[in-house]
Amino acid sequence: MNPGDLVQLKSGGPTMTVNFVGSEVVCVWFDPGSMQFKTLQTSADALEPASPNISGKIEMPDQGVA
Repeated sequence: MNPGDLVQLKSGGPTMTVNFVGSEVVCVWFDPGSMQFKTLQTSADALEPASPNISGKIEMPDQGVA
């Protein structure tokens, strides 16, 4: 696991980007509901590679911003 990798919790949840790898892994993602970046610090054992969608892109819901 390296910074920039896309991961997800084994239990599910949003696709996250690995930000830092040390004794624990720090991941970040954007929460469109709150319009904020969120951070999670967890064990590498709790993460797995994210399953990309068909296009390989992360899709963000349309917020109606022009």
